[in-house]
Amino acid sequence: MRKRTLIGAMAVAVIGVAAYFLSQPRKGTLEYHKKGFLRAKNSWLLGKWLAKPAMSRLNRVYCQYKAERAVFHEEALIELGFLHYRTFALSNSQPYEAVYKLRTDSGGALLFNPDLAYCEFMEAGTNGVFVVGTASVIDRCKEVIRDLELSRLE
Repeated sequence: MRKRTLIGAMAVAVIGVAAYFLSQPRKGTLEYHKKGFLRAKNSWLLGKWLAKPAMSRLNRVYCQYKAERAVFHEEALIELGFLHYRTFALSNSQPYEAVYKLRTDSGGALLFNPDLAYCEFMEAGTNGVFVVGTASVIDRCKEVIRDLELSRLE
Protein backbone atom coordinates (compact mmCIF):
# COMPACT_ATOMS: atom_id res chain seq x y z
CA MET A 1 0.00 0.00 0.00
CA ARG A 2 2.81 2.43 0.91
CA LYS A 3 4.70 1.57 -2.22
CA ARG A 4 1.68 2.35 -4.40
CA THR A 5 1.13 5.70 -2.60
CA LEU A 6 4.80 6.63 -3.01
CA ILE A 7 4.75 5.81 -6.73
CA GLY A 8 1.55 7.85 -7.18
CA ALA A 9 3.05 10.84 -5.36
CA MET A 10 6.23 10.66 -7.47
CA ALA A 11 4.16 10.47 -10.67
CA VAL A 12 2.14 13.55 -9.66
CA ALA A 13 5.38 15.43 -8.87
CA VAL A 14 6.96 14.50 -12.20
CA ILE A 15 3.81 15.47 -14.13
CA GLY A 16 3.65 18.78 -12.23
CA VAL A 17 7.28 19.64 -12.99
CA ALA A 18 6.87 18.66 -16.65
CA ALA A 19 3.72 20.77 -16.96
CA TYR A 20 5.51 23.76 -15.43
CA PHE A 21 8.43 23.56 -17.84
CA LEU A 22 6.26 22.91 -20.87
CA SER A 23 4.03 25.89 -20.06
CA GLN A 24 6.95 28.33 -20.07
CA PRO A 25 7.28 30.47 -23.24
CA ARG A 26 9.92 29.33 -25.68
CA LYS A 27 13.05 31.39 -26.07
CA GLY A 28 12.76 34.03 -28.78
CA THR A 29 8.96 34.25 -28.75
CA LEU A 30 6.95 37.37 -28.04
CA GLU A 31 5.79 36.06 -24.66
CA TYR A 32 9.36 35.19 -23.65
CA HIS A 33 10.58 38.71 -24.39
CA LYS A 34 7.55 40.37 -22.77
CA LYS A 35 8.10 38.39 -19.58
CA GLY A 36 11.86 39.01 -19.65
CA PHE A 37 11.42 42.74 -20.23
CA LEU A 38 9.02 43.10 -17.31
CA ARG A 39 11.23 40.97 -15.09
CA ALA A 40 14.29 43.11 -15.88
CA LYS A 41 12.39 46.37 -15.52
CA ASN A 42 10.53 45.53 -12.30
CA SER A 43 13.30 44.00 -10.22
CA TRP A 44 13.37 47.00 -7.86
CA LEU A 45 13.11 45.02 -4.58
CA LEU A 46 16.44 43.25 -4.97
CA GLY A 47 17.97 46.47 -6.31
CA LYS A 48 16.74 48.30 -3.20
CA TRP A 49 18.37 45.72 -0.94
CA LEU A 50 21.60 45.94 -2.94
CA ALA A 51 21.59 49.75 -2.69
CA LYS A 52 22.92 49.56 0.87
CA PRO A 53 26.40 51.10 1.18
CA ALA A 54 28.11 47.75 1.79
CA MET A 55 26.67 46.44 -1.47
CA SER A 56 27.58 49.34 -3.77
CA ARG A 57 29.85 47.36 -6.10
CA LEU A 58 27.41 44.46 -6.28
CA ASN A 59 24.58 46.93 -6.87
CA ARG A 60 26.43 48.51 -9.79
CA VAL A 61 27.02 45.13 -11.44
CA TYR A 62 23.45 44.01 -10.81
CA CYS A 63 21.90 47.22 -12.17
CA GLN A 64 24.12 47.10 -15.24
CA TYR A 65 23.10 43.49 -15.88
CA LYS A 66 19.39 44.29 -15.50
CA ALA A 67 19.69 47.33 -17.78
CA GLU A 68 21.39 45.21 -20.45
CA ARG A 69 18.68 42.55 -20.17
CA ALA A 70 15.93 45.19 -20.45
CA VAL A 71 17.56 46.68 -23.56
CA PHE A 72 17.97 43.20 -25.08
CA HIS A 73 14.31 42.35 -24.56
CA GLU A 74 13.15 45.81 -25.66
CA GLU A 75 15.06 45.54 -28.94
CA ALA A 76 13.62 42.07 -29.51
CA LEU A 77 10.09 43.37 -28.86
CA ILE A 78 10.70 46.15 -31.41
CA GLU A 79 11.97 43.62 -33.97
CA LEU A 80 8.92 41.40 -33.34
CA GLY A 81 6.64 44.41 -33.96
CA PHE A 82 5.13 44.56 -30.46
CA LEU A 83 6.82 47.85 -29.56
CA HIS A 84 7.33 50.91 -31.73
CA TYR A 85 9.29 54.09 -31.16
CA ARG A 86 8.50 57.59 -32.20
CA THR A 87 9.91 61.06 -31.59
CA PHE A 88 7.40 63.90 -31.26
CA ALA A 89 8.60 67.41 -32.10
CA LEU A 90 7.36 70.18 -29.81
CA SER A 91 7.00 73.80 -30.80
CA ASN A 92 4.93 75.38 -28.01
CA SER A 93 5.96 73.49 -24.87
CA GLN A 94 9.01 72.13 -23.12
CA PRO A 95 9.94 68.44 -23.31
CA TYR A 96 9.79 67.99 -19.53
CA GLU A 97 6.19 69.29 -19.55
CA ALA A 98 5.22 66.82 -22.25
CA VAL A 99 6.89 63.90 -20.45
CA TYR A 100 5.13 64.88 -17.21
CA LYS A 101 1.80 65.13 -19.04
CA LEU A 102 2.33 61.72 -20.63
CA ARG A 103 3.20 60.13 -17.30
CA THR A 104 0.20 61.63 -15.51
CA ASP A 105 -2.21 61.79 -18.51
CA SER A 106 -5.09 63.74 -17.04
CA GLY A 107 -7.45 62.07 -19.52
CA GLY A 108 -6.77 58.70 -17.91
CA ALA A 109 -6.91 56.61 -21.08
CA LEU A 110 -3.17 56.10 -20.96
CA LEU A 111 -2.91 55.41 -17.23
CA PHE A 112 -5.24 52.42 -17.37
CA ASN A 113 -3.77 50.90 -20.51
CA PRO A 114 -2.36 47.42 -19.72
CA ASP A 115 0.50 47.98 -22.18
CA LEU A 116 1.79 50.98 -20.22
CA ALA A 117 4.24 48.69 -18.40
CA TYR A 118 6.18 48.33 -21.67
CA CYS A 119 6.40 52.07 -22.37
CA GLU A 120 9.05 54.68 -21.82
CA PHE A 121 8.85 58.46 -22.22
CA MET A 122 12.05 60.50 -22.49
CA GLU A 123 13.07 64.01 -23.41
CA ALA A 124 14.73 64.16 -26.82
CA GLY A 125 16.92 67.23 -27.03
CA THR A 126 15.49 70.68 -26.45
CA ASN A 127 12.24 70.31 -28.37
CA GLY A 128 11.22 66.68 -28.57
CA VAL A 129 9.85 63.69 -26.72
CA PHE A 130 10.92 60.12 -27.46
CA VAL A 131 8.28 57.44 -26.84
CA VAL A 132 8.72 53.67 -26.92
CA GLY A 133 5.49 51.71 -26.61
CA THR A 134 2.74 49.75 -28.25
CA ALA A 135 0.80 51.22 -31.17
CA SER A 136 -2.21 52.06 -28.98
CA VAL A 137 -0.03 53.87 -26.44
CA ILE A 138 1.75 55.85 -29.15
CA ASP A 139 -1.60 56.89 -30.63
CA ARG A 140 -2.73 58.11 -27.21
CA CYS A 141 0.58 59.94 -26.73
CA LYS A 142 0.00 61.70 -30.04
CA GLU A 143 -3.38 62.95 -28.76
CA VAL A 144 -1.98 64.06 -25.38
CA ILE A 145 0.90 65.97 -27.01
CA ARG A 146 -1.43 67.55 -29.57
CA ASP A 147 -3.74 68.73 -26.76
CA LEU A 148 -0.76 70.10 -24.82
CA GLU A 149 0.54 71.96 -27.86
CA LEU A 150 -2.89 73.40 -28.64
CA SER A 151 -3.44 74.50 -25.04
CA ARG A 152 -0.19 76.49 -25.23
CA LEU A 153 -1.46 78.43 -28.25
CA GLU A 154 -4.47 79.79 -26.39
